[in-house]
Amino acid sequence: MMSTYSFIGLLFTFGCEMLRRCFRYSLLFVITFLNLTCSQNDLFYPNPFQLPKGTSQISLATRQAMEGVYRLVDGSSGLGVEFVCKASPKKVSFFSNSNGIFVILQAGLDSDSTLQFAGFWRVSEYVSSGGIRFEIPKDQVVKLVKQKITAGLKLTGDFSNGESNQQIVLQYVRDFSATKKVKPLVIFGHHGIQTNGNPPFMENSLEAFRQAEDYGANSLEVDVRMTKDNVPVLYHDQDLNIRLTQKGGILTDIDKVTWNLLKNAVRLIDGQRIPSVEEALTLAVDSTNLKYVWLDIKGNPDVFKYMEPVIRRAQAHALAKGNKIIFITDIPSEGVLAEYFKQPSYADLPLMYELELDKTIALNFKYWGPRWTEGTLNADVKRAHSLGMQVYTWTVNSEVYTRSYLENGDFDGLISDFPAYAVYYYYVKP
Repeated sequence: MMSTYSFIGLLFTFGCEMLRRCFRYSLLFVITFLNLTCSQNDLFYPNPFQLPKGTSQISLATRQAMEGVYRLVDGSSGLGVEFVCKASPKKVSFFSNSNGIFVILQAGLDSDSTLQFAGFWRVSEYVSSGGIRFEIPKDQVVKLVKQKITAGLKLTGDFSNGESNQQIVLQYVRDFSATKKVKPLVIFGHHGIQTNGNPPFMENSLEAFRQAEDYGANSLEVDVRMTKDNVPVLYHDQDLNIRLTQKGGILTDIDKVTWNLLKNAVRLIDGQRIPSVEEALTLAVDSTNLKYVWLDIKGNPDVFKYMEPVIRRAQAHALAKGNKIIFITDIPSEGVLAEYFKQPSYADLPLMYELELDKTIALNFKYWGPRWTEGTLNADVKRAHSLGMQVYTWTVNSEVYTRSYLENGDFDGLISDFPAYAVYYYYVKP
């Protein structure tokens, strides 16, 4: 028979364990709540330095001529000591060796033919940021603009860091290696850009398409759901909720709301509308240089029936515009695969499967998308490449894993919330 003391001890131990579990689950709840509210709702609004008035825009060809590896040669090392420069359709961006810091700059010629740059810098995973500006003197500008000569190119400027401005001088060191130029890494922005780090705009939005290339992505991964009247839209969650949308009277599953009501009565946190897939793909063709759009199908009934005409119209529009963008329809589960089989005519469109490689091959899909937790999968990737397939892994957000996968793996690309890591570690290597 258990003694009174033993019984009391058992009760004490049980009570401590229950308290420990309650504390642990409460802590998990708080962390989850903060991630869902602060991270998504506290959007990042940059406070950039501005170009001097009267500057004139420079060509994309001139900005592309600036691409390459730069090093800090004078001033503060607060933003890093080595940088990769990439041109986007309207801006110039630098990606640092330090903390995933990136710099996004407007560029223009002033009245003295000095090339001016102004914008902002930011740390990828949390909101530490400030304004930044550079200039290139007239004698170097002539060589850059007319002859595309970058040897010896030097950018002199300053950036805000707290209450003071720090000097910074970057010098061009070398071009990207031939291998990197022939085979650029496909970098998919996850739902847009920086979904988990106070994003500059909402996920699955038109601004994600407009600005993704400034932030280092050359492709986008987005989510597809259906409205009540079978319009495919970009949206991740099953329901309209305060994680993604402004407070309003409509809190229900998105497939219970018509497209017209969605357009007129619902706004994302930053004020944008939830876009239709057709709107987003048209924007991608008309206004970006994105290479791929990865369409993650969430699995509404008959989704492929309604997606097929949208994709075919987007393909025809891209062909007419001379745009080589590719729209990949992703099948992430057996349930979505069952929906795909209901629409046999979809089979000639670009398709991806996320599960087993053997099944991807059997389906005759050209894209395979394994989860990053499976490792580099070098043997499987080699096998896929031998069959003419491309392999993209998701979602690689850690700086350590991004570097490791790029150095030790052979993926054709990856999804990331923080593309600055991938840009730097891919292009800085010979």
